[in-house]
Amino acid sequence: MLRPDHLGDVLVTLPAVAALRAAAPAAVVTYAAPPAAAEACRRCPHLDRVVSIAFPPPGRPWGAFAEAELRAAVAALGGPYDLAVLPRPDDPASGMLCATAGVPVRVGFATPQALPFLTRSVPPPAPDLPVAEATRRLLAAGLAALGVPSALPPLPARDGTIVPTAADRAETAAVLAEVGVPGPEVVLHPGSGWPVKNWPPARWGRVARLLRDRLGSPVLVAGTAREGPLVEQAVRASDGAAVGIAGRLSVGGLAALHACARVVAGVDSGALHLAAAVGTPTVGLYGPGNPAFAPPLPRHRVVRLGLACSPCGRLEAPPCGRLLHPACVTGIPAGAIAEGVLAALG
Repeated sequence: MLRPDHLGDVLVTLPAVAALRAAAPAAVVTYAAPPAAAEACRRCPHLDRVVSIAFPPPGRPWGAFAEAELRAAVAALGGPYDLAVLPRPDDPASGMLCATAGVPVRVGFATPQALPFLTRSVPPPAPDLPVAEATRRLLAAGLAALGVPSALPPLPARDGTIVPTAADRAETAAVLAEVGVPGPEVVLHPGSGWPVKNWPPARWGRVARLLRDRLGSPVLVAGTAREGPLVEQAVRASDGAAVGIAGRLSVGGLAALHACARVVAGVDSGALHLAAAVGTPTVGLYGPGNPAFAPPLPRHRVVRLGLACSPCGRLEAPPCGRLLHPACVTGIPAGAIAEGVLAALG
């Protein structure tokens, strides 16, 4: 399977991989993804091999001047393979890579971007169909194309599709000891790969204060190094109720942090999907993103306004014209997230 995409978009396909493993336990399953997502996939027990490839940006082709990069990707992919499954609909890069690598059966969605490189296609998924289920259907079509008489079972839970290693747990324990929060109950994630999804960071500070008043202990605010300014603003607004650890953990370390927390709350992001993958309850703030792709209830809660224009799904050009802090995001009060966390804590 290949998905040149962000971390969360890759993680949500892993339940389908688990279903494939149950249906075809003898199959050798490889996943090719960009470096950050590949690093997370190395902790998936249902995969035999993970390949890190420097794909073009999601949805983009290799381009006329990328022959060397494409050859390097073919070499990294290795092989031989019997089947390639391409679960991102608007993905010409994976199809070109697999065709160049000589994979004989290439299954994906019948979109203009992918179709020229496919040997078998299925209709594009409905907008509200969860990515995991769309991927499961593609895998079923792939097995049928190979003549494998094995039906894929229904999707399992996301829990356990990522399992932190002992080294991950040690990394996390060291960071928690340094900041003086050895057993975090709640981890907050104010950032995402799309600024249009993000809440004003001061709201996360307000959430931290509300939780500290109820729980009596500080919360952790995590993020990548690039999200450091958001984390710092949230911590400053918390009046001492939060401790920031932006950029302190690897992807594996973050998975281990989530595994030891009781609840992870944040905007619709890869970090939230990573928490669900290790089995930790989540509370997600959804604005322009589609909550149909969120982890399933009841352990994972969605907080949203439900405006007529939301979810628009148009992260680069939302119809409201607001690329930062649209109404579907800013209209959600801090108390709604805090109450969602407290309910998840029981």
